Amino acid sequence: MRTRPNQSDGTTPRAWPRISVVVCSYNGARTIRDTLDGLGRVDYPDFEVIVVDDGSTDHVSAIVADYPVRLIRTENRGLSSARNTGCEAATGEIVAYVDDDAWPDPHWLRYLAIAYRKGDVETAFARLRKSVELDDNLPYDEPWAWMQPPRHALGALLLEQGHVVEAAQVYRADLGLDETLVRPSQHMGNVWSLHGYAECCRRLGHGDEAAAMELHLAQAQAVADIPIHASCFCRQVPENCEELHGSA
Repeated sequence: MRTRPNQSDGTTPRAWPRISVVVCSYNGARTIRDTLDGLGRVDYPDFEVIVVDDGSTDHVSAIVADYPVRLIRTENRGLSSARNTGCEAATGEIVAYVDDDAWPDPHWLRYLAIAYRKGDVETAFARLRKSVELDDNLPYDEPWAWMQPPRHALGALLLEQGHVVEAAQVYRADLGLDETLVRPSQHMGNVWSLHGYAECCRRLGHGDEAAAMELHLAQAQAVADIPIHASCFCRQVPENCEELHGSA
């Protein structure tokens, strides 16, 4: 999720912020129709749907053309680039991402907007932790599928709110540095998790481990398709979180 400054005084219909829902797809023709049908049933007063076709070779774009959504077609550059493309095109105060094989709850955006308006980060953490639990029990192929791991969002937002110890545990598990996860659920060498865990090590004063992680991070960043400035695009304060929260 990405947010923009709120201009509403909370007394007008702007109390429901406009939300841009971004669906990124690569060869998702088999499932995307169900996703778009589900989005059509979402109960929310002000939202748009943007579909980014990341260079698909199937008929995703033809399916999307049947729906009242905005379609953006790009060359195949990967999920991170597709998400950035959707974010740049968004007009909402909040940008929310959904996978092309997901079935959104009809009240999903209302829950999201209410938590956002309240600044209820603990509710957000609880839901992300539940997402991690559910994700851990999904049947995954190896190599891992194109779905974004919820641990990346959980770790980034924990860091943003100063929960460094828990964030470090989340990233260690995701990178396969402990025995929390089975191999198909690990994302060894993943640039997002490396960025997050390197920051955790620095903020916890683990100098030697931080140096080792930063070496791995530099190697991963060298082949990344976009610049990586934070451990998840949902994070709002990638550069100065240490100044905002201090060390944990």
